Amino acid sequence: MRIGLVGYGAWGRMHAGAIARIPELSLGGVVCGGEASARAATAELPGVPVHRELDALLRDPAIDLVDIVATNELHAGMALAALAAGKHVLVEKPMATTLADAERVVAAAERSGLYLGVGLELHVSKQWERVRALIAEGALGRLRYANLALFRRPFRPGSGNWRRTSTRVGSWILEEPIHYVDLLLWYFRESGLPVEISADGVPSVHGAGMHDAFTCTFRFADGAYAVFSQCVAGFEHSLNLEIAGAEGALRTTWHGAMDRTHTPSFELKLQRAGSEAAEIVPIEKSGEVFELEEQLRRLPRDVAARKPLVSARDALPSLRICFAHGGGSFPGTFGRIAHGFEARPDLCATRNPYGPERYLKRLYLDSLVHDARQLRLLVDMFGADRLALGTDYPFPLGEDRPGQLIASCGFSPEIEQRLLEGTALEWLGMESV
Repeated sequence: MRIGLVGYGAWGRMHAGAIARIPELSLGGVVCGGEASARAATAELPGVPVHRELDALLRDPAIDLVDIVATNELHAGMALAALAAGKHVLVEKPMATTLADAERVVAAAERSGLYLGVGLELHVSKQWERVRALIAEGALGRLRYANLALFRRPFRPGSGNWRRTSTRVGSWILEEPIHYVDLLLWYFRESGLPVEISADGVPSVHGAGMHDAFTCTFRFADGAYAVFSQCVAGFEHSLNLEIAGAEGALRTTWHGAMDRTHTPSFELKLQRAGSEAAEIVPIEKSGEVFELEEQLRRLPRDVAARKPLVSARDALPSLRICFAHGGGSFPGTFGRIAHGFEARPDLCATRNPYGPERYLKRLYLDSLVHDARQLRLLVDMFGADRLALGTDYPFPLGEDRPGQLIASCGFSPEIEQRLLEGTALEWLGMESV
């Protein structure tokens, strides 16, 4: 299989090195965004065509799959272009920096019938996948709690300072926490998607979407909850995961001088259901440099079967959020928030160059506001395609007959259908129930 590599920064070089070690793969071309990386690729990859534009690579009929390791803001557009050119795609996380672009990638991939995988390689980790296997086999019983903490040195700025530029990186949540949000959703799969999410953080001086410390709590309908926290104002690279189930528990750690070390230390300890003592579960090796190579090694088989390790559809829940109770107080205070942004940018626009109206059509809300006037306002402000029937389950303040508020508003049949089922099906990635 001939791979076209897009991006030749530090992580792009890791991809190139891994491809060279896999006999079933060959590097058929590289796209470089800058002169320095183009010179480096020419020197380090003799005989491999080096391009400055993606179109040149896409015109090559010998390229089977495009491996996108460019800066975050380019991922979605490049993935769409590669699919349109008839190429299979492996795209680094995040597949997009906005939900709207991520949904376009999902739709294009599913329309095309081509392979599109997202670079969430921890699913093949000897350490992190082993945790999922232990959960699946019942070693912990029903999950009740998890705490996953990352303490690390500051992010590298990247070429042209892209990782510290909000319009290019998207946010630091999309840079590394997306891996661990994905893991927690995978571990708690039997609990369904979270019904409540809360977050807090310490903003970085580098601008909007960047936090030196960030904590997020996910609560599930069955009463379980999970916490993820990241601190990028620290040193080295340390991960600690604790999970408690109804019948067992585990703790696993990973530590290295940096995230891409080949010589980390790691451990997985498990107290199995029915046991009082903890045991050490053997792990052969662990680290993103090994997991990247394993994901790439799977490509010939996965592409042939059109079964990505993590598909675009699978990756979407870690990017999509729906706010309960019609978004709470936000719609009612939107005018004041927008006015503050324009009138007092020194106070209200210090970490974000965009006004709040930019985000209205990106949010999902539920319909459970118990007031027809408020629901009509929400449909007018956000659109029916961003509102879904809310039930308040498992709490007791829902409607006696779910949907009766929607039925009372006098909406057209098309809008009513959208509110009752269409938006929820879209949000869940389902065609029907």
